[in-house]
Order: sequence, then C-alpha cells, then structure tokens
Amino acid sequence: MKILQIAPAWVDTPPKDHGGTEWVVANLTVGLTSLGHDVTLFATGNSKIEGRLQYIYKKSFLDQDIAWSMTLPAVIHYFEAFKNASKYDVVHAHLSSETDMVILPFLAELTQKHIPNIMTVHSRWPFDRHSATDEMFLKLYADKILAVNISASMHKTLPKQFKDGGFVYPSR
Repeated sequence: MKILQIAPAWVDTPPKDHGGTEWVVANLTVGLTSLGHDVTLFATGNSKIEGRLQYIYKKSFLDQDIAWSMTLPAVIHYFEAFKNASKYDVVHAHLSSETDMVILPFLAELTQKHIPNIMTVHSRWPFDRHSATDEMFLKLYADKILAVNISASMHKTLPKQFKDGGFVYPSR
C-alpha cells in the first residue's frame, strides 16, 4: 500500500529534543515501512527517517524562528504536501497546533475526490483560542474527515461534527 504521512513542519521528524507529535509520526512511519508498505513522509528536510522523505522547508519552522501564530508557512507546507495526494492509497495527516487547522479543507477535498484519508489529532480541542475560527472550520469541513485521537481523554474533546475514528494510544 502507498501511504503518505504528513507531519507538521514546526519540528523535525523525529524531533531533536521535543515534539510528541513528531515522535508518533516517526514511529508510525517506521512501523508501516517495516510491514512492507511504501511510505512517504512529508515533513522537513532535516527529518531523519528511513524511506522516502519529501519536503518544501529544509529546516523546521521553530529552527527558522517562525512564530507559532504564522499561518502562511503552514499553508505552503500543507499545500505542497497535499498536491500529489492522488498518487497514494491513503493520506494520513497529523493535527497538533492551531495553524495546522489548515489541513481540514485539504482533507475534506480528498474525501470529496474519494481519496482515502485520516487525520490524527494530537491535542485537545478547541485549537483556535483567539477567535471563532474553529466553528467555521468544523461547519465547513469536519463531517468529511475521519478523525482519530491519541488518547481517550483527548477523544472526549473531539467535536461531534467529525467522523469518529476513536482513539489509539501511541507506542513508546
């Protein structure tokens, strides 16, 4: 199976010193590859992973001193990541920060094009703590997205608009 894993670009995958989401993505990518799947990781160029690595940014956003509130770099990262999604059997994107919410329209579009996809949520809702944008994203896109959480506790905060994929604890 050809799988596209899309990691956030805030931290390299796996991380040098922090970044739980990136550890989960790295371990999942290694595990799927060891099972014989053809896995491509879209992350940062400094990511260290066996197999195929694609990226638009060589260095992570934090290594470039890009503020967490900066959305445009994330939009560019995700636009480039999703551009070739139709070449894969399944696309797996990971949501961990407010700016990563930009993946929702991309995932919804994949569903409309009948391209299998899933989103793993690595944090608690709400994501947007500064405006009402979460509600707009949920209204427009959530019903088209299968969402999985990384814990039962986080799963309790998952908005009901999403297709509920349950929760899976990450390996250690």
